[in-house]
Amino acid sequence: MRNLALKNLLKKGLKTENLIEVLPYFLLAGIFVFFAISYPPFARIRNITGILTVSSVFLLVAAGETFPILMGSIDLSVGAMLSSSAIVAAYFFPQGGLGMIVLAIVVGFLSGLVNGLLVVLLKLPSFIVTLAMMYVYVGIATGLTNGYNISIRNRDFAWISTGQMIEGIPNVIIWSLIVFAVFVFISRKTVVGRYILAIGSNEESVKKMGINTNKYRIIAFMFSGLLVGIASVLLSSLSGNGPVQTWRQISLQYSDSRRCRWNFYHGRFRWFNEDTHRGSSHQYVR
Repeated sequence: MRNLALKNLLKKGLKTENLIEVLPYFLLAGIFVFFAISYPPFARIRNITGILTVSSVFLLVAAGETFPILMGSIDLSVGAMLSSSAIVAAYFFPQGGLGMIVLAIVVGFLSGLVNGLLVVLLKLPSFIVTLAMMYVYVGIATGLTNGYNISIRNRDFAWISTGQMIEGIPNVIIWSLIVFAVFVFISRKTVVGRYILAIGSNEESVKKMGINTNKYRIIAFMFSGLLVGIASVLLSSLSGNGPVQTWRQISLQYSDSRRCRWNFYHGRFRWFNEDTHRGSSHQYVR
């Protein structure tokens, strides 16, 4: 009886659609095992926590990007939105606090709304619209600070990401997983999520059903902007500044020749430029 149940379970798991869902998890586990065997300190809890901490912000950015992709579009401006949301909020609220949190989320949300409206009203490919808007958001971020970060010195604000509601787990991981779970539920279990997925599968059929596809196209970009806004709050809290250069790391315009990267430096998440500022980070103090 047990053998029959196991055989049925294996048959079900080997179906193509199931394999597509579980394959990324197996690949991730395989990569982890490879590096753990190649370099044993890689599997230490401290290292795993560090990787999850850095990845948490980008988990939200990727989750937001998923909504336009589900309906066959793309948002190339997420990196620039991340910078502009954080910079605009830090410019008006350099001490952090509730005002900074609300403004960053609102700026991200409105940026996504603008992207969605332009795609729908101008009837242009999302690739072109979001590529153009990427430079608008970069201009906003760099114009306010001349390209320098805005330092945020506030322990309460830093606690949002670096505190530990659960011993040993940074808050940024917990917040990211909660927000991620909410938007996974929206994408899979709500009418909005299913309409967005249906538009990506066959937009013409959805239109014939009398569904306003433009409305849901705008909503998808709004979700993307909203999640980027939340991610900008967590990133600012984690790094202790409003990062103006983040877009370079995420967007297609990132130039490796400058050898810039994010580093943990003295317990902080900082922007590091090997060419001009060895071991230091740009800080714009308003």
